[in-house]
Amino acid sequence: MRIIDITKSETSNSSMDVITTGELIFLMFDLADLKDLTLTEKQSSSGIYLLIGEREIYVGQADDVGKRLSQHENDIDKDWITRVIFFTNKDGIVGKDMLNYMERKLIEHFKLSDRELKNNNSGQESSIFLQNQIKSDNLLNHFYDILSLLNIDLMTLELSGDIVEQELLLSQNLSIELNGKIYDLMQGKQIDTYFDFIRDLYGLKPELILNSIQDGKPTFGNIFGTEHSAYADGTRRSKWITLGGREIAVYSNLPAVAKLKKMQQLKDQYLAYEQEEMSEK
Repeated sequence: MRIIDITKSETSNSSMDVITTGELIFLMFDLADLKDLTLTEKQSSSGIYLLIGEREIYVGQADDVGKRLSQHENDIDKDWITRVIFFTNKDGIVGKDMLNYMERKLIEHFKLSDRELKNNNSGQESSIFLQNQIKSDNLLNHFYDILSLLNIDLMTLELSGDIVEQELLLSQNLSIELNGKIYDLMQGKQIDTYFDFIRDLYGLKPELILNSIQDGKPTFGNIFGTEHSAYADGTRRSKWITLGGREIAVYSNLPAVAKLKKMQQLKDQYLAYEQEEMSEK
């Protein structure tokens, strides 16, 4: 059983929420309330932070979160920021290799979102030992769990006004070809096209999908799992698909653009398999 303690800063007019699990400390607050970070006794912690606007998001890392966020607070080009999320491990000390790894993973994660990613690059490259990689993935999973618990969706935006127009402009490009067949997400139901692609890909290369199935719930990073996934309010994040007589949970609560990018990733993996097999002959 995972125990999560949720507390609210008692300082007047503070917006800071502090959430702790056995492994992770999660803070969410308005940038204007940065001064209240001292209340958590984590102002000098190292960790990952997200700067969030109405439509924007930025992923960063800090050896000293209080100092780094103070710099952002004074940046005149950061007036789009409305909220800040910061997380670290229970000790408040995360190594540079883990920071680099998690930052890169989150940047790749939010590249598939509806938000404008403010990062100019994909993060810093560095080597990481397997043990620290496992620790980093564990922290990221706790982070995603807390977002789910709070019913916070950082991937999608409400479709209204000019955002609808952007989606319409993209509609003609929301298709992908595989083995001579076209899969168009704007024709019929998106979920049907998404699943048709997965079924057909399984027919071409079963091991590609079977080797990707993780024990437990599917996630945005790994869309295949053995258990159903849902938000705290019961909204489904996954659907079941039968492949080779086996029930597999597929992460499906994605906007059309993200579905297309997931399909492209799977196609790229398939083509890599094919190329590798040809080179071995």
